Amino acid sequence: MDSIWKKDIEMPEFPALEGDRRTETLIIGGGLAGLLCGHFLNKKGVDYLLLEKDRICGATTGSTTAKITVQPGLIYNKTLRRFGPDHAERYLEANRLALEMYKEMCRDIDCDFTACDNYIYSVDREGARKIRDEVDTVKALGGEAVFTENTELPFPVTGAMKTSRQACFHPLKFAAEISRGQNIRENSFVRHIKKQDDMAGYEVIVNCGEGADGSHGQEYKVMADRVIVCTHYPIFNLHGMYFVKMYQHRSYVVVLKADTYTFPSDMYVCEDGGDVSLRRHKDFLLVGGCGGKTGSTSGGLERLRTRALELFPYAKIVGEFANQDCMSLDGLPYVGHYSPRTEELYVATGFSKWGMNGSMMAALALTGNMPEELAEVMRSDRRMAGKQFFKNVLSADKAMLTPTAPRCRHLGCALKWNEEEQSWDCPCHGSRYDIDGKILNNPTQNEL
Repeated sequence: MDSIWKKDIEMPEFPALEGDRRTETLIIGGGLAGLLCGHFLNKKGVDYLLLEKDRICGATTGSTTAKITVQPGLIYNKTLRRFGPDHAERYLEANRLALEMYKEMCRDIDCDFTACDNYIYSVDREGARKIRDEVDTVKALGGEAVFTENTELPFPVTGAMKTSRQACFHPLKFAAEISRGQNIRENSFVRHIKKQDDMAGYEVIVNCGEGADGSHGQEYKVMADRVIVCTHYPIFNLHGMYFVKMYQHRSYVVVLKADTYTFPSDMYVCEDGGDVSLRRHKDFLLVGGCGGKTGSTSGGLERLRTRALELFPYAKIVGEFANQDCMSLDGLPYVGHYSPRTEELYVATGFSKWGMNGSMMAALALTGNMPEELAEVMRSDRRMAGKQFFKNVLSADKAMLTPTAPRCRHLGCALKWNEEEQSWDCPCHGSRYDIDGKILNNPTQNEL
């Protein structure tokens, strides 16, 4: 199920790591967050190296819907109630900064950058009330938002929040351009990292060669003063407790085409995830939805096909793909120190379905291109508790105690067979394997 973005582009290729290396900054992960970190460090003339286990943007970035907006769901009212108005205002400003940076960069990059409006809609009264509250909050924080009942959707809504002058683009065209000239090594799988005892920095063990995990290749060492982990889901379990601070959500997209009809031109998402999300790309319409926690749902793609053709019966399905998102406990990304005890080891994760803004905000924060007071809002060591935290713990405990095989190579949870996608999925932390046991999604580091 290759995404629409992978059908019309050849990504730049980079050699595998050869020999031991020393670098000032090591970036692990060649998705959009890692590439943006490399881009900004490159502009500053910093000595850095980026390692990607397979090919750049081959996973999550290559299967995104690529929406860029300062309004990542109904987030600001929740943030205000949990952290206060200053925190919410700074997070809004961080999202604004990310959007403006994309606009600036895309002036010189041919990546189908398209200005459009973003709508968060509801089809019931309670959802409309939440949307009105969000509009009021955003206005109070100094943002721009409008409540409306008028949309391009082919069904009535009880209300929608309109945010003007947002954008969408072709993520791989953008990523390909910013990767050119970067110090990148592909097919270079980071196997282990440890703090150096006698000096500052880290020793990183890298396998290079055949296979996505480099298990049959040569082993090298990279000595780095500073390490940034941009691997979608953090791959080192010792610090940070991300396996209880996040869960992974799997979602689906079908691509529609109609010869004699113009699709909605703006971006749409349902406020509670109960219905479809939409965005147009040229003559195509990307319809997303029908997802759920990885390892706990089935039949989502078939349900989405049915819903998409129900809404647009004059169109035909010309493509489909799936993606996986790391969901934080409060909807804000985890960006900053990997844990309170890891000096010069950093992380960017938990983008909660809004990876375009999340990647840009993380890169700006981790490379010193964002005011510290804005970056502080996303700090990864903030306190986490609440209903979802305990649900994550109980879910992991249950799967670990389930006496069935096969077991995930991450933390030993019982895997579930996903008939629709022909994969073994972990309900604990979202690792996925194909029918032959090859890794499809991390955090697992080992094949089945």
